[in-house]
Amino acid sequence: MTMRAVVIPIVSLLLAKVQASSEDVGLLQTKAALRDAMNRRFANVKTEPNLTAATLLHPRFKEMYFSTQEKEAAKGVILTFLRHRCDQAATEQCSGTAAAADERDEPDEDRQPSTSSATTSSGLWDDYDTYRNPDSSDTNTNNLDAIMENYLREPRINRTSNIFADWSCSQFPALEPAARKYLSAPPTSVASDQLFSAAGQLYADRRSNLAGENAEKLLFLAYNIRLFNFDY
Repeated sequence: MTMRAVVIPIVSLLLAKVQASSEDVGLLQTKAALRDAMNRRFANVKTEPNLTAATLLHPRFKEMYFSTQEKEAAKGVILTFLRHRCDQAATEQCSGTAAAADERDEPDEDRQPSTSSATTSSGLWDDYDTYRNPDSSDTNTNNLDAIMENYLREPRINRTSNIFADWSCSQFPALEPAARKYLSAPPTSVASDQLFSAAGQLYADRRSNLAGENAEKLLFLAYNIRLFNFDY
């Protein structure tokens, strides 16, 4: 389960747990204080584009924790990314086609210039390779909107299902680039920070003269021995 996609569901579930009920004898003030603290600290989670897009693209959640307005905002983030990607790909394709056409049109030094007017006139098919339908961008936009709606209409998958396996055989390949972007694990420096902390623990007062080679070996063992479930 990706970290970004679970932030909004976890916050929503926690807020539901601290809602007041008729059985809360003596806990009303405590729950009210918890609700106020959570609303203050997590007020902006549903306005963070990366979090909303990841939640909407998560097959287990989709729009489950969104209002209508929040769902439309999350859809806008995803569709904007996909449209920009389509436009960029189309621009690169047109640039490559135009470059190839220019290459073909370069004059050959060994070729004698023709005096025939037929070779200089523009034929019907001369612009075929560089032609681009002006309405193609609107068609792609409408297709993406329809695909997004069809994806949201599909039932959510089981909570224990593998979302990456679901996306790998998804019937919505047009949405896969957005899924890869927003559902991927964000980079973190936790592992390197933990390694520095472990090195600080190795160089204690009684081991200040520890050789660098030995310290490296001890760090390697301290980190990797846990992978073998070694009890020490």
